[in-house]
Amino acid sequence: MSAMTSKDLWLISGNLTNVPNKLRLQFNSNVYQYHASTESKNEMFALQEVYRVAESSPLKVNPVGVWTDRSGLVMTQEFIWDRRKNLDGLSLHCAFLDVSKDFADFNTFHTTYFYLG
Repeated sequence: MSAMTSKDLWLISGNLTNVPNKLRLQFNSNVYQYHASTESKNEMFALQEVYRVAESSPLKVNPVGVWTDRSGLVMTQEFIWDRRKNLDGLSLHCAFLDVSKDFADFNTFHTTYFYLG
C-alpha cells in the first residue's frame, strides 16, 4: 500500500480525536469525519475536517458542513486554506535568494524566520 498523499480523500465515520497520536496527518491532508447530529429531528450528518499543523501537534478538527436529506451538503466555508489559516504559533523557517543583484553571486543567500501567532 502506498503512502497517503494530499490528493487522497478520506471520509471516515466516527471520531478521530480518540485515535492515538500515531495517526500521521499532514497540514494539507484531505481527511474528513462525519457523525449523526442530534440537533434536528431530521436525519442530519455533521462533516468535519481533521488535520495536524505539525507532526508533533494535536489533531485539529474544524466544522466543514452539514448534510441533510432535504438540502444535501451545505458547506460552512468553501476554501480549505481559509479554514486552516491558524497555525497555532508554528515557527516557519524560510530562505530566499536575492536575485536583484548578480545572480551568480551566491553569497547573497539570506535566512528569515517567521512567527505566526
